[in-house]
Amino acid sequence: MHFRNGEMIFGLWPLAFGVLCAWLAHRKNRNEILWGVLGAVFLVFPLIFILCMPPRPARKGALSGGRSRPVGVAVSPSIPSPPPAPPAGIPGFTDVVWHVGVDEVARGPLAFEELRALWKVRAFGFDSFVWTPGMPKWRPVRRIPGMAIALSA
Repeated sequence: MHFRNGEMIFGLWPLAFGVLCAWLAHRKNRNEILWGVLGAVFLVFPLIFILCMPPRPARKGALSGGRSRPVGVAVSPSIPSPPPAPPAGIPGFTDVVWHVGVDEVARGPLAFEELRALWKVRAFGFDSFVWTPGMPKWRPVRRIPGMAIALSA
């Protein structure tokens, strides 16, 4: 094959700069595809720019090779362990009477043990509203710190 005036060399420069920029981007935890395209289009300028950039910290949970997990392995979300159950006699919950909204009907006044019995048979849940004297308004169980834990104990 005969090329006039360095046509082959001119055609290889974008490829060479693109591959070099993509490799450097990979080494610095940057987007390889973006930097490869920038290197192929603008040649030396992205190369100088990426050489001056500091490396990004590795992505959380990333394994070697840039993959977050081996191919074909299912990911289970990391579920934090629940806090330890408090003792049954939590001050503040057991000392007062409670009212609970069950099927859009207010039930109460109930002792905390009666409220716990309704919770255990799933008569109400996290989104059900409860109230006790001293509270300004009815609130969902999930919005009262420690309430669900105390009911489950």
